[in-house]
Amino acid sequence: MNAKDSKNCKYFNTCNAQLCPLDEESLENCIWYSNEDICKLQGAGKLLFIKQQKKLKRKCKYIDTYFTYSMLNKNTRIGNTKGLDPNKPEGPQLKKWLKNHKEIKKLNDEEKEKMRKSFIENVLKKNNKQG
Repeated sequence: MNAKDSKNCKYFNTCNAQLCPLDEESLENCIWYSNEDICKLQGAGKLLFIKQQKKLKRKCKYIDTYFTYSMLNKNTRIGNTKGLDPNKPEGPQLKKWLKNHKEIKKLNDEEKEKMRKSFIENVLKKNNKQG
Protein backbone atom coordinates (compact mmCIF):
# COMPACT_ATOMS: atom_id res chain seq x y z
CA MET A 1 0.00 0.00 0.00
CA ASN A 2 1.08 3.57 -0.56
CA ALA A 3 -0.27 7.09 -0.85
CA LYS A 4 -2.06 6.09 -4.07
CA ASP A 5 -4.12 3.55 -2.09
CA SER A 6 -5.28 6.26 0.32
CA LYS A 7 -6.67 8.20 -2.66
CA ASN A 8 -9.14 5.35 -3.14
CA CYS A 9 -10.63 6.04 0.30
CA LYS A 10 -14.07 7.67 0.25
CA TYR A 11 -12.88 10.11 2.93
CA PHE A 12 -9.68 11.09 1.08
CA ASN A 13 -10.74 14.67 0.31
CA THR A 14 -12.05 15.42 3.80
CA CYS A 15 -9.86 13.29 6.06
CA ASN A 16 -7.32 14.90 8.38
CA ALA A 17 -6.05 11.71 10.04
CA GLN A 18 -2.25 11.75 10.29
CA LEU A 19 -2.04 7.95 10.33
CA CYS A 20 -3.81 6.27 7.44
CA PRO A 21 -4.09 2.46 7.31
CA LEU A 22 -4.07 2.71 3.50
CA ASP A 23 -0.83 4.71 3.41
CA GLU A 24 2.29 2.88 4.61
CA GLU A 25 4.35 6.05 4.35
CA SER A 26 2.13 7.81 6.89
CA LEU A 27 2.46 4.84 9.25
CA GLU A 28 6.24 4.89 8.97
CA ASN A 29 6.82 8.65 9.10
CA CYS A 30 3.92 10.48 10.73
CA ILE A 31 3.24 11.23 14.36
CA TRP A 32 -0.14 11.56 16.07
CA TYR A 33 -1.31 13.75 18.96
CA SER A 34 -4.32 12.60 20.99
CA ASN A 35 -6.35 15.67 19.99
CA GLU A 36 -5.97 14.92 16.26
CA ASP A 37 -8.36 13.07 13.95
CA ILE A 38 -8.57 9.29 13.63
CA CYS A 39 -9.34 7.32 10.46
CA LYS A 40 -13.10 6.97 9.90
CA LEU A 41 -12.93 4.28 7.22
CA GLN A 42 -15.35 1.46 7.96
CA GLY A 43 -13.49 -1.59 9.22
CA ALA A 44 -10.42 0.41 10.23
CA GLY A 45 -11.69 0.51 13.82
CA LYS A 46 -10.71 -3.15 14.16
CA LEU A 47 -7.03 -2.28 13.71
CA LEU A 48 -5.05 -2.22 16.96
CA PHE A 49 -3.45 1.18 16.37
CA ILE A 50 -6.85 2.78 15.79
CA LYS A 51 -8.30 1.13 18.90
CA GLN A 52 -5.38 2.59 20.85
CA GLN A 53 -5.93 6.03 19.28
CA LYS A 54 -9.59 5.95 20.36
CA LYS A 55 -8.63 5.07 23.95
CA LEU A 56 -6.08 7.88 24.04
CA LYS A 57 -8.51 10.37 22.51
CA ARG A 58 -10.95 9.64 25.37
CA LYS A 59 -8.49 9.37 28.25
CA CYS A 60 -5.16 11.04 27.52
CA LYS A 61 -4.60 14.41 29.15
CA TYR A 62 -1.09 14.85 27.69
CA ILE A 63 -2.13 16.50 24.43
CA ASP A 64 1.29 18.11 24.06
CA THR A 65 2.96 14.72 23.60
CA TYR A 66 2.79 12.55 20.50
CA PHE A 67 2.64 8.88 19.52
CA THR A 68 4.13 6.95 16.62
CA TYR A 69 2.59 4.05 14.79
CA SER A 70 4.99 1.64 16.55
CA MET A 71 3.71 2.87 19.92
CA LEU A 72 0.06 2.69 18.94
CA ASN A 73 0.38 -0.70 17.28
CA LYS A 74 1.69 -2.35 20.43
CA ASN A 75 -0.78 -4.41 22.47
CA THR A 76 -0.19 -2.64 25.76
CA ARG A 77 -2.29 -0.92 28.41
CA ILE A 78 -2.89 2.58 27.22
CA GLY A 79 -5.16 5.30 28.50
CA ASN A 80 -3.85 8.42 30.17
CA THR A 81 -0.43 7.47 28.84
CA LYS A 82 2.16 10.13 28.16
CA GLY A 83 3.59 10.08 24.66
CA LEU A 84 6.87 11.54 23.44
CA ASP A 85 8.05 15.10 24.00
CA PRO A 86 8.33 16.94 20.64
CA ASN A 87 11.14 19.10 22.07
CA LYS A 88 13.45 16.15 22.75
CA PRO A 89 15.16 13.67 20.40
CA GLU A 90 12.73 10.89 19.47
CA GLY A 91 15.09 7.89 19.41
CA PRO A 92 15.97 7.60 23.12
CA GLN A 93 12.42 8.49 24.20
CA LEU A 94 10.84 5.92 21.88
CA LYS A 95 13.23 3.20 23.01
CA LYS A 96 12.41 3.93 26.68
CA TRP A 97 8.64 4.13 26.02
CA LEU A 98 8.57 0.80 24.17
CA LYS A 99 10.63 -0.83 26.93
CA ASN A 100 8.37 0.52 29.69
CA HIS A 101 5.12 -0.47 27.97
CA LYS A 102 5.19 -4.24 27.89
CA GLU A 103 2.95 -6.29 25.61
CA ILE A 104 -0.20 -7.63 27.24
CA LYS A 105 0.30 -11.34 27.61
CA LYS A 106 -2.60 -13.63 26.86
CA LEU A 107 -2.98 -16.13 29.68
CA ASN A 108 -3.95 -19.73 29.10
CA ASP A 109 -6.59 -21.39 31.32
CA GLU A 110 -3.96 -22.91 33.63
CA GLU A 111 -2.32 -19.51 34.22
CA LYS A 112 -5.71 -17.87 34.83
CA GLU A 113 -6.61 -20.53 37.41
CA LYS A 114 -3.23 -20.13 39.12
CA MET A 115 -3.76 -16.37 39.36
CA ARG A 116 -7.30 -16.85 40.70
CA LYS A 117 -6.07 -19.22 43.42
CA SER A 118 -3.25 -16.85 44.34
CA PHE A 119 -5.75 -13.99 44.59
CA ILE A 120 -8.01 -16.04 46.89
CA GLU A 121 -5.04 -17.00 49.08
CA ASN A 122 -3.99 -13.36 49.40
CA VAL A 123 -7.53 -12.26 50.29
CA LEU A 124 -7.79 -15.00 52.94
CA LYS A 125 -4.39 -14.05 54.42
CA LYS A 126 -5.41 -10.41 54.56
CA ASN A 127 -8.74 -11.28 56.20
CA ASN A 128 -6.98 -13.51 58.78
CA LYS A 129 -4.58 -10.67 59.69
CA GLN A 130 -7.47 -8.27 60.18
CA GLY A 131 -9.61 -10.70 62.16
